[in-house]
Amino acid sequence: MKKIIFVLLLFSLNSAFAHPHLFIKSSATFVFSKNYLKGIQLKWVFDEMFSSSMIQDYDENGDGYYNKQEIKTIKIEAFQNLINFNYFTFIKLNNEKLKIKKVKNFNVKIRNKSIIYTFFIPLNIKRSSKVKIINFSSHDKSYYADIQYPRKKAISLTGISKTKYKYKIIDNTKKKYYNGIIAPREIHLKFWR
Repeated sequence: MKKIIFVLLLFSLNSAFAHPHLFIKSSATFVFSKNYLKGIQLKWVFDEMFSSSMIQDYDENGDGYYNKQEIKTIKIEAFQNLINFNYFTFIKLNNEKLKIKKVKNFNVKIRNKSIIYTFFIPLNIKRSSKVKIINFSSHDKSYYADIQYPRKKAISLTGISKTKYKYKIIDNTKKKYYNGIIAPREIHLKFWR
């Protein structure tokens, strides 16, 4: 009986930790222009297994490069549906949730046998003398996809002249998901004129 319980316990633990199936290294560029935070440019670098599958499925002529038609097909079949999951992206402005209604400039490349998605999330948040706080994270609450920021170069800012800012990256232990095991990594950005 003890052996049966041990085997069942071991099986249930293996099932609980069977995720994730997809690994993404994410980085974010906060794009400023004049008096606005225009939006966030995201870059996702996918793991070798997923990349290999995507190359096999969508690089139809096998030239190691996606042409316009192949990119269009990938957007329809392997990206557009992410709107139903808010593109695995969570943004708050001064503690108020922002829903992502659309993204722009989707592109996909093959580089060093990895698939790289890039896309832009428009925000158009006006800069003022009052401090504005953006909390940003990319994660999949089902933990099917493990989205991580690299330790270096996880965040960059462009067009920030006349803008003061501070940021930090934290593991938000108050928002753990996947049975309380995983804490999302969040970028907290303060900016003002």
